Amino acid sequence: MEANKQALAALVTREIGKPAGEALGEVQEIIDTCDFFLGEGRRLYGQTVPSEMPDKQLFTFRVPVGVAAVITPATSRSRCRPGTLVPRAAVAGTPWLWKPAEYAAASARALAELAWRAGVPAGVLNLVFADGPATYDGLEQALASGVVDKVGFTGSSAVGARIGELCGRHLQSPCLELGWQEPDGGHPGRRAGPGRGGRACSPGTARPGSAVTSLGSVIVHADVHDEFVAGSTAALRVARIGDPTQDVLYGPLLDEKFADGFEKVLGWITTTTGRWARRRSVGSPPRRLGTASWVTRRPAVLPPVVLDGSATRR
Repeated sequence: MEANKQALAALVTREIGKPAGEALGEVQEIIDTCDFFLGEGRRLYGQTVPSEMPDKQLFTFRVPVGVAAVITPATSRSRCRPGTLVPRAAVAGTPWLWKPAEYAAASARALAELAWRAGVPAGVLNLVFADGPATYDGLEQALASGVVDKVGFTGSSAVGARIGELCGRHLQSPCLELGWQEPDGGHPGRRAGPGRGGRACSPGTARPGSAVTSLGSVIVHADVHDEFVAGSTAALRVARIGDPTQDVLYGPLLDEKFADGFEKVLGWITTTTGRWARRRSVGSPPRRLGTASWVTRRPAVLPPVVLDGSATRR
């Protein structure tokens, strides 16, 4: 991965639209984590347990969990995770199959290819491409036939609930990392960037679908609310958004359906409140990056609105 760092980062940028600098950092995260687990292989410790019987010695030791099935979305931590699971699985003796998101299929193939060429047997790391329904059906069959011993899923709570229920029917406890809209916070003692509101415009929280840290809402102390909203709005108005190969705040959306979803959310707010809290800056029409089309949307800054229950949940 070190030898192919630049090429991997360029592929991530091209495939999912992540700004080049962040894509390079993502690949470096994989490399750093692999280095860490090189040493962790010597620390797969068991335990010596006190026994109530003087002639008995009790201890535990670790064994491979069996075949693990891992399903990941296109967000950065989830793309990094398979790259770091390869050394962990190899050290622990656990074969696994990886079903990446359709949006990150090329990046997944590149990571798997590097692992295979580095000596990881194809039977230890298995790459599967499938859509959502086919993945669920395949997982159901694998669990029923007993060929999968552990399931990991990162994605929406709705899909996670179905996978959790499916695994429960086969007395398995899956590893689920499910999505949620977690707000950031702003208080009088906090400053981020030039003036309050800077964090709302930082690359780490402005990634539209290419990371798990995209900022959707902020809870701000009343004493700094007006300054925070003004600072965020001013910064976002001039932020460069678009071509991820350039110096931009964030690149294009993963797919045009996410742009449609953005408009739908604003529609819910319009319907519920009867007004726009602040009219959004409409994104540009689909454009092209090399041979690939891409679409952007500028973020909308909305001051506090009281929504009914259904709109809030949405």
